[in-house]
Amino acid sequence: MEIDEGYTINHIVESGKLITLFSAPDYPQFHSTDERASIILKPPNFDDPVFHSFESMTPRLKADPFDNFEEVIDSDEELNLASMVISP
Repeated sequence: MEIDEGYTINHIVESGKLITLFSAPDYPQFHSTDERASIILKPPNFDDPVFHSFESMTPRLKADPFDNFEEVIDSDEELNLASMVISP
């Protein structure tokens, strides 16, 4: 499974691919793996990604997140869609 290698290929369509990279060591939702990744894209078409997986350094330095991810709305179910209606 790619997520265990630090990335996911979310969509493959005619126009290209959507790839999510996990390059930082402490994504709160992915503490189960220490694998991270980078991608190399080469000309002329930049359409054949080469993935490089690597392990996070341990022990990790203590660092606080830049945002409060526990209070951030992150799904449609949590949105108050009625408050977003714009009156004509």
